[in-house]
Amino acid sequence: MDFLLSFSFFLLSLSPLVSSHVTNHDDFLNCLSRRINDNTTPSKVIHTSKDSSFFSILDSSTQNQRLSVPTTPKPVSIITPVQATDVQTVIRCARVHGIHVRTRSNGHGYEGQSYVAYLRSITFDVDNRTGWVQTGATAGEFKTSENQAVQIINKWQYVADKVTDDLFIRATLERSNDNTVQASFSGLYLGPVNDLLVLMEVKFPILGLEAEDCTEMSWIESVLWFADYPKGESLGVLANRERSSLSFKGKDDFVQEPIPESAVRGLWRRLEAPEGSLAKIILTPLGGKMSEIAEHETPFPHREGNLYEIQYLAHWRGEEDKNKRETQKYLNWVDSVYGFMTPYVSKSPRGAYVNFMDIDLGMYLGKEKSKYEEGKSWGVKYFKNNFERLVRVKTSVDPTDFFCDEQSIPALLESLNDM
Repeated sequence: MDFLLSFSFFLLSLSPLVSSHVTNHDDFLNCLSRRINDNTTPSKVIHTSKDSSFFSILDSSTQNQRLSVPTTPKPVSIITPVQATDVQTVIRCARVHGIHVRTRSNGHGYEGQSYVAYLRSITFDVDNRTGWVQTGATAGEFKTSENQAVQIINKWQYVADKVTDDLFIRATLERSNDNTVQASFSGLYLGPVNDLLVLMEVKFPILGLEAEDCTEMSWIESVLWFADYPKGESLGVLANRERSSLSFKGKDDFVQEPIPESAVRGLWRRLEAPEGSLAKIILTPLGGKMSEIAEHETPFPHREGNLYEIQYLAHWRGEEDKNKRETQKYLNWVDSVYGFMTPYVSKSPRGAYVNFMDIDLGMYLGKEKSKYEEGKSWGVKYFKNNFERLVRVKTSVDPTDFFCDEQSIPALLESLNDM
């Protein structure tokens, strides 16, 4: 069995109880060392800041460069299970010594945090169906004016969620290589290019798609293409390069009615601001199979009635994080775009996509409200009416709230968590 699970323990230096926390932590590590199975070497499991491998393990799960700056709180230890019994040992020792455990693994999110635990590796096969990607050309390739781009985006809003299930078209607003704002349209079609050209001529002729705009590849190759991985380049090399160079922050919304052209122009203006030099606004269509599934059938509820999901992403150079004022202007840019879009997106609640964790929606502080009351403030944004059902499931399968993070589903049996 392959374990990709690690546990992180945080101590906040501003806490007046930090000395007792440190004592608890030391007692916890002693307990863990004594109980680890004889077949496991403790040094492979327990990592503290004194270990040479500690920061490499920590960095391997950090996707957002701004989490690497010295002012960001860091864990005091990382526990990496080697076998199943190690997980059970961590749970026992943590409960005995009052240690709060968070599970974390590599993942994605606006805050660079993901805490879904994978206890075994899974492989799967994909078929060899081919796809035509890059269905369209960027506005830069047309040398398209703002007026033309706004017209194309406006038309996209009315057709992207209603085309055949074999076709996906995403729209992106960002700066081009010559530093002007551009609109680009990328997509995936499962089928021959001639069929695609006929379909686009009927459904989306304003884009002007031609065969030269299309590239044939397998479906799995298209996954890498959409993730901006250059063909033939090592994924690990590229991921490390991106992690070491850029910081980011993002927010997202669900759009249920086409936004007016004035709003599209408003987004265009914000990308022209200095803080928008590396920013992206991504419009991802829904519809298709997603709309055929009722919102109560799976935890993800944002289905029929949503045209597309829209992301507002600010990127900036990692070295700018050394100056809080420089960082803050990019954070303010995201908040400004999010505020501007308030009249045009879903309401009651204003929805959010759970895979893009947004700490601005709230997090567990453990003060006046219960975890359930705190969790509901963002839980309904992610899960709508499914939140209450998820709370019942959580209470049933994880009553002690072992698998927890800043925005995890709360368990109702909170008295056990406070022991």
